[in-house]
Amino acid sequence: MTSATYPNHATFATGVEPLAHGVLANWIVHDGKPTPTQHVGPRVPTIFDACRAAGRSSAAVLGDQNLIGVMGAAKADHHWPQDGVLADDVDRDGHGYAANHEVLPRILEMLDGDRPDLFVAHINEPDTAAHIYGPDSTEALESYRDADTCVAQIVEAMRPTWSDDVLIVVSDHDQEEVDDAPIDLYEPVAKLGLSLVPIPEGSAAIVWGDDETHGKWLDNVDGVTVHAEISPGIRLVGCAPRRWFAPPKGFLTGPADRGAHGGERTRSQVAIVGGGHPSAAALAHSLKGRTHVEATDWARIVVGLVSG
Repeated sequence: MTSATYPNHATFATGVEPLAHGVLANWIVHDGKPTPTQHVGPRVPTIFDACRAAGRSSAAVLGDQNLIGVMGAAKADHHWPQDGVLADDVDRDGHGYAANHEVLPRILEMLDGDRPDLFVAHINEPDTAAHIYGPDSTEALESYRDADTCVAQIVEAMRPTWSDDVLIVVSDHDQEEVDDAPIDLYEPVAKLGLSLVPIPEGSAAIVWGDDETHGKWLDNVDGVTVHAEISPGIRLVGCAPRRWFAPPKGFLTGPADRGAHGGERTRSQVAIVGGGHPSAAALAHSLKGRTHVEATDWARIVVGLVSG
């Protein structure tokens, strides 16, 4: 599936693959038309539902306001931004999400005093900087360092209860540098008269609809390297290095981003475990020697912790 923000975050929250929770890309086709995923949300229970069922409290403070809908976080006992809408007076990053200096104080406030049993927090600026400037740019590296200082402050805020805490830090995807040669899937679809809806996702795309050619039209699209039907009426498409799939005409109003995700080359994820609770040591030990960690693992782990 596309290694994009919303499919991975929905998987973090549900513990199932995108085909099961329904969040296949940052946009999906719903009721026959392209729809922002946050307006639909996952179609299976989440970790917030599990907390409520176990009599545990939960909260979410998410730098990307759309993740409230994507992760089903409105069912937490407390969530910010309220209903996934940023107030006009909240400072934003270059992609319109809450800046770190807006998010971090709200995270620290949630950790002060009677904190919830499960707290999900998210900072977005590293993602935005990597997109706009490229993942290895000076600007992106500076943003990564700033994110490190945010995590350090979160750890310090947890020190008073560290012996009873489990801290899990994960990322949702990697990124790769792209150039100015986007791949347009809309023109060939229109030219061939196909009843298909392409949904671009950086270096991958999802094509929705009953494809009478079984994807053969994609063999003639420059830059496309692989495609396969992953479910009836849903085809995953990949591209060559440094290429990316163009959004619909008029959708991109500014300069193109230099970093993209979505394809096979951007599937790497970070996984860090800390805390003084015995479960933290056991979990950290289980990660040693593993070449990768599945995004589906985390919800199962969280549910086990809040149910124990």
